[in-house]
Amino acid sequence: KALNPDGVELTFSGEAGRTYRVEATTDFLTWTELTTLTSAGDTFQFTDRNAAGQPRRFYRAVLAE
Repeated sequence: KALNPDGVELTFSGEAGRTYRVEATTDFLTWTELTTLTSAGDTFQFTDRNAAGQPRRFYRAVLAE
């Protein structure tokens, strides 16, 4: 979703009970871990409250094993 006063709201698809790392990048070379979440269902949500001021920011969810 678009940037709002609280940050960027993201919804990811995943497997219930699995743990994922949410990561962000501005250049697709260096990824920074933002948080680790466990999916309660087939989707999980995260709000990036630090997205303001970034020219572009890309996200991914990576299975944490």
